[in-house]
Amino acid sequence: MKAVILAAGLGTRMGKLSKETPKGLIKVAGREILYRTMKILEMEGIDEFVIVTNPLYKEKFEGFLRKNNFRCD
Repeated sequence: MKAVILAAGLGTRMGKLSKETPKGLIKVAGREILYRTMKILEMEGIDEFVIVTNPLYKEKFEGFLRKNNFRCD
């Protein structure tokens, strides 16, 4: 099963936390917010993800996905 994750916002309300880091890649207790979300979805049977993001952050999300071995379009 596939899940679509919307992550295209610039996160301006996060202030300096999201100045150079997308909101979903901000770490909380040592793990990215998006990592926690994707792991919960995997436990519920999701095995493939589509992440809709801002072109400014494309490379950062690609690096995150490679590092954590998530299947993604």
